[in-house]
Amino acid sequence: MTDYKLETELNNGSKELLKIARKQCSNSFSENFEYITTEINVNEIKTFKTKNIKPTTLKNAINQLNPFNEIYDINLLIYKAEKFKTIFEIKYFLKTSIESNSERNLSDVETMIHLKINLPPYKDESKFDINWEFGGIKHFWKMFWWKRN
Repeated sequence: MTDYKLETELNNGSKELLKIARKQCSNSFSENFEYITTEINVNEIKTFKTKNIKPTTLKNAINQLNPFNEIYDINLLIYKAEKFKTIFEIKYFLKTSIESNSERNLSDVETMIHLKINLPPYKDESKFDINWEFGGIKHFWKMFWWKRN
């Protein structure tokens, strides 16, 4: 995959993910996009949000993903919605991280891109806050009632 194709796919994916999020979330979303990149570790069990990550432009985020031909899978999700910017997280999984017991060669496999929204455990038919993973009184209150039921 070329950097131009990857940039186009991620840009279109960001816009599509924003449409989906507007239907499901109570947040207001900005059209000003920023990105962070995270490598998915094979031994990773649970990802916790960290507050020390500096968001950047899509071009800079793509430069952090080099070499493109080593990327097996990309998960694009909304990391955080703020008033004047929407931060997307690009989680990627490298082909070299896969233990291949099969005879299938991964070098000619096209990079897959998935759009995802992390749902809170108490999700029902109503809209939810996309920033629920960062906590807050509203999140703790809903978690309390969800655990009681």
